[in-house]
Amino acid sequence: MNPGVQRSRNMLFELIEAQRVAGFRPDQIILGGFSQGCLMSIDVGLRYPYRLGGIIGISGYVCDPDKLLKELSPVAMQQRLLMTHGTLDPLIPFTTVRMQVNLLKSAGLRIEWHEFMKPHTIAGEPNSR
Repeated sequence: MNPGVQRSRNMLFELIEAQRVAGFRPDQIILGGFSQGCLMSIDVGLRYPYRLGGIIGISGYVCDPDKLLKELSPVAMQQRLLMTHGTLDPLIPFTTVRMQVNLLKSAGLRIEWHEFMKPHTIAGEPNSR
């Protein structure tokens, strides 16, 4: 396990819990991020024990998808997850991420997947496929 991911996961769990304790319902919270922020949003959102408002991941990947599938929260199958990725991404290979998404979807996770003709950026044009 990547110690940086574990440390960040713990910090994000604490942040979300603090919001819940302060009176914000988990279904009012949306996690989202680009690149490493995508990785962390997926990692935390699918392990968090309450259903969130949603999870958005742009141009990122899943850290150790097999381990994640073993550690899913009881509500992970109810989480809504939007992932997008660029077919021209030179930093995080598109085909690797697509395979990870297909693995998670085959396990029953609700992932809406969109491909864009773009490099490792937020903006892009939808692919015609």
